[in-house]
Amino acid sequence: MAERRRTDRTSTLGSDGQSYEVEEYTEFINVGSHDTPTGQRETRPGLKDYWTTTGRHLNRIDADTWRTVDGGLTLHRVILRGKPPPTA
Repeated sequence: MAERRRTDRTSTLGSDGQSYEVEEYTEFINVGSHDTPTGQRETRPGLKDYWTTTGRHLNRIDADTWRTVDGGLTLHRVILRGKPPPTA
């Protein structure tokens, strides 16, 4: 059985000059192990999916760039130099 969880959220700047929040969702799957005689299951991360908080589906281009599935908007991660990253 799979469980989908939000695993990351980051601020980005779009090619339209607007700010967007990108959320990463990861599907966690339960897998069996042949190494354990009891057949214990463990949870491992699987596929990742990216969305803006406004509901636009994204493709990840690289670690700091996303593009909307419709291709109309490119988002770049906002990197704050000299400041610690925000804590959740």
